[in-house]
Amino acid sequence: MTKQLHNLDQAIIKLLQQQGLIKKEAEARLKQEVYKLDASEVAKIKNYTTHFGLRSQDVMINEILELRREAMYNRLIREAEAPRMLPSSRVSPRYFEASMAH
Repeated sequence: MTKQLHNLDQAIIKLLQQQGLIKKEAEARLKQEVYKLDASEVAKIKNYTTHFGLRSQDVMINEILELRREAMYNRLIREAEAPRMLPSSRVSPRYFEASMAH
């Protein structure tokens, strides 16, 4: 990413790296999840711009990006704080009782 990174972008990249992604992979995921607008969003922004002008277009795009950054950051924080659910090698009591009945 050649542009100056937003502070939250840098934090997101660090969280993604803690999950095992290399910097380029983290930047690509950030670009995909935050910066890529789909066709319907582009159409809405263009429509909004025709009514309210170019300045409002910049404001709207910045608001969308900020909301996406915050959502991604909060999701990554929750994932980092959640206990890891590892498959258990223990046999459940019901399975054990059922196998003993036969």
